[in-house]
Amino acid sequence: LADALAQKDVPVIDCSEGLTLLPAPDHHATGEGEEEPDPHAWMDPRRAAAMVSAIARGLSRLDPDNSRLYDLNDTLVYDQMGGTRQDMDPALFQVFTVTGQATTDGLWACDKLITFHDGFQYFADAFGLDLLRSIEEEEGSEASAKELEELICLVREERIPAIFVEKNGSRRSADVIARETGCKVYELDMIMSGDGTGIESYLEAIDHNLAVLREALG
Repeated sequence: LADALAQKDVPVIDCSEGLTLLPAPDHHATGEGEEEPDPHAWMDPRRAAAMVSAIARGLSRLDPDNSRLYDLNDTLVYDQMGGTRQDMDPALFQVFTVTGQATTDGLWACDKLITFHDGFQYFADAFGLDLLRSIEEEEGSEASAKELEELICLVREERIPAIFVEKNGSRRSADVIARETGCKVYELDMIMSGDGTGIESYLEAIDHNLAVLREALG
């Protein structure tokens, strides 16, 4: 958005303010020679809560008369993201809560993740998964024959029971790997849109992804 923002003198709130960002999966550089960060930070609920707080702080600076309201809403979101997860499995609740430092040792029968979207790096980091490969695919630009061969070998070597595609994304290559190896294909939500208001649709999407992981990886 740099070019667009340069056209007007408008206030900007950076919701990644204060976050530790992971490098983009392909490690390509920006024009200044710096490593470009992975932008999908909201896939980690802890980082998502921090993003909400950054937005609340920014709005408070721009609209100090309503700063108390922004702080209150920030606290409500924080509580919802950490305090209403009691209905989840105890181990997953410990990992999900935005305040804890829980370990994920023994959480998954298989902790190896292969995805057909490069946006699941933060999700893997949040829930103690080892993201082995992420292939960015769209209709008409599927993985090459060489990439498919490498992935088939990787699934066999690591005895991976499931691979993951993005909801509504292409699954053609994933289906090829499934036929060759016997692994299953599951869908995960990148949470780039949602119905309803407030944080509820985000929490529902995270819960859905965790339910899929429980079924796929044990």
